[in-house]
Amino acid sequence: MPSATRACLLIALAALPTSLGLAADGAWGRWQDDSGATIYDFRQNHQFQFSGLKKVWVPRQGFAPNPFANIPRAREPQGQYVQERMELIGAWETGENVCAVSIPERGKVGGNLKLYAGSVECCMEAKRLGPTLILRVLRSDDALAPGKTEPEICTNRALRQSTEESK
Repeated sequence: MPSATRACLLIALAALPTSLGLAADGAWGRWQDDSGATIYDFRQNHQFQFSGLKKVWVPRQGFAPNPFANIPRAREPQGQYVQERMELIGAWETGENVCAVSIPERGKVGGNLKLYAGSVECCMEAKRLGPTLILRVLRSDDALAPGKTEPEICTNRALRQSTEESK
């Protein structure tokens, strides 16, 4: 690769966080949804912390459905979902085409943000629109079953910069 092309490539990669309107020093800071319940904390040295609510199924105590009943409700699970706060620690990386996904309508699409936390790995497109950080999921490799206990990190989000400092 000619040195001029290599220099242009290095400049373009170095400018990526700046083109997103985010700090070029390696940390994007703390971002949250409008309710403040979901927080993405992009820290120095690729450290990442996610804080969000998870749904947990709590069965009703002492319930034993009648197996001979023809009433559909008797066979329904008895209990309720409750929300609990959960925090996951992981890592993040950014760069042009740091992850790639084949999308039938668009062909091969490169993401510029990759998250790793718990058993989850996400490939996302991140962009800044005014004061909002938009995260768009391209691929999620979630190793958990449908009854998962981790909050949904790999979800399309519109986040605002938090006024609280990273911990």
